[in-house]
Amino acid sequence: PPYFFSESITYSSRIIPLEISTPEMNTFTSIYVYPHFVFALILILLTYLLFYLGWTQNKLKFILLASLTSYILAIIHPYDLIPILAITFIFSLITFIKERQFNKIPKYLLFVIASIIPLFYHLFVLSQPIYDSWKNININLSPNPFSYIIGFGLLFILSLYYLIHTKKEFDYSKLFLCTWIIINFLLLYAPLNNQ
Repeated sequence: PPYFFSESITYSSRIIPLEISTPEMNTFTSIYVYPHFVFALILILLTYLLFYLGWTQNKLKFILLASLTSYILAIIHPYDLIPILAITFIFSLITFIKERQFNKIPKYLLFVIASIIPLFYHLFVLSQPIYDSWKNININLSPNPFSYIIGFGLLFILSLYYLIHTKKEFDYSKLFLCTWIIINFLLLYAPLNNQ
């Protein structure tokens, strides 16, 4: 086999197909591999959509529904809250700086508090001695950066094109999409072992 598939080099240095190492990177492999990934994807998209609608329209009912979907998501996939909270925080911060609408701050705090409540349960469970060995073997390193470029291919190129050529006027939907792309890219190699 070629050198970059060799078992003699570290996992993070190998160039491997992302469909094999990370089935949740693709909607179709998520559906094929694990049903709970499908449920998590639905909750993630609903959380983003409802938060976006609640924030841009300044409607509490959408923020409450986004809080509910992120709460349920935190029960089954607590590590998915990291990108959700990071993206919604940066998006909210940028729009708050632009608009100075102080009535939106309590809505965001409500969303965050509702989202992190299940994390306390997970932290309690993982602090038990029985999980020490599990934490030692459950180390998930990100693959080689070239694996992402090859795995996402055209989508990666189109995302870069969109970020570079998006119009400069303020638009909520473009800001949210750009925030989503940038934060997810930055989190690929964040020094977190959160699963």
